[in-house]
Amino acid sequence: MHKIRLFFTVFTLILCIASLTPLQMFALKLNIRPLARSIPVLFHRILLQIVGVRVKQIGNFNHNLATLLVSNHVSWIDIIALGSLAPLAFIAKSEIANWPVFGFLAKLQRTVFADRSKKMDTKRIGANMEDRFAKDEALVLFAEGTTGMGREVLPFKPALVGAAMMAGGENLNIQAVSINYTHWHGLPIGKAEMPFIAWYGDMDMVSHVSHLLKSGGIDVTITIHPPIENASLEHRKAIALQLESAVRLDIQGG
Repeated sequence: MHKIRLFFTVFTLILCIASLTPLQMFALKLNIRPLARSIPVLFHRILLQIVGVRVKQIGNFNHNLATLLVSNHVSWIDIIALGSLAPLAFIAKSEIANWPVFGFLAKLQRTVFADRSKKMDTKRIGANMEDRFAKDEALVLFAEGTTGMGREVLPFKPALVGAAMMAGGENLNIQAVSINYTHWHGLPIGKAEMPFIAWYGDMDMVSHVSHLLKSGGIDVTITIHPPIENASLEHRKAIALQLESAVRLDIQGG
């Protein structure tokens, strides 16, 4: 039964990608901004249905403001879940750009790729983010810098938050986002189940994706916390800690 589901899921995914990719490439090439922003949302919503992920959203953000959404990071499913909520783009490490399939899709999502090992890349990344924020777009930053085990929140990196704040300027809207995987086939997810959902360490990507495509039935709650008030670049460390604390309280209860 699982093999049949996997075949059907992969086949449907291929159809979805084949149908929407040319349209997105066309929108990006001709710089049709509304279309280029809305197609990924449709794509992710279809993916949620195919993969079998249900998203519960708590809170929201103003889609007409330059916004930095600072989130914890658990799994590749995070991208689909967040991407289904509204037009937004992600800030991701540069290695992802070269990943098979995922790198190509990330580029279509208009991802900002950051090479943290090269200081000379900082100016380019900043200019890219500044351009997005100037157009009142929303960017998602996974401030832990890596994926976690889902039940623990790693320290948020002030340098990453500060770089985005510098690009956004004083009017940037900054909000914490909590991603919490709650149920799997109707049963609460505990520590024993999290390794099947979370993707971290040296887990094999293909086998992890394959397992979840065969099973489905995942419930995730995404909480968008209220905006940070009076955010200023000089207080970036305190702001990063405030964002981290909001997510930790939501995920770990303290």
